[in-house]
Amino acid sequence: MRTTIVSLAFISGLSVAQPAHQHGLAVLNLVQDQQSLALELIIPADSALGFEHKPANSQQEQQVEQLETELQQASFLFDIGSQCVLSEFDIDMAGLSSHDDEHDEHDEHDEHDEHDEHDDSEHMDIHVHYQFNCEAISQLRFKGFEVFEGLQHLDVRAITDSGQHQTRLDPSNDTLDW
Repeated sequence: MRTTIVSLAFISGLSVAQPAHQHGLAVLNLVQDQQSLALELIIPADSALGFEHKPANSQQEQQVEQLETELQQASFLFDIGSQCVLSEFDIDMAGLSSHDDEHDEHDEHDEHDEHDEHDDSEHMDIHVHYQFNCEAISQLRFKGFEVFEGLQHLDVRAITDSGQHQTRLDPSNDTLDW
């Protein structure tokens, strides 16, 4: 358990030090410690949705809501076999979700006009975290290339029982073995 916590802290540090936002490139941080598997996926909103701003119309709102629903099912993006059971899920779609508007209404600052242009030009990422309990696992297939047309590469940083690994996956090489 201590190893998992230390590993997760290390991986969290890696996600801060990730390369600059790049369309078509997602990052997967993976920690496997005995029967525990943690996955953190960071994907540019543009690569997942085709845009990276607050939804401008009902069609874009529906896209965001559908993606949020689909991401709740780990099998939407990952094939890890039936030996793993999802125990925890978290998603951060800050700036994209209509739920953000509810919080904005309660904000009493008058500085919004100054920041509106800046907010529209910012790059937005979607952060997804999955935690699994697994009987045995040593392979993961990333299905995101089939789902997200704008995604070309996945940089994987992993800490597993067999050591540290770093690799780049793409549509022709979508499986990680450890």
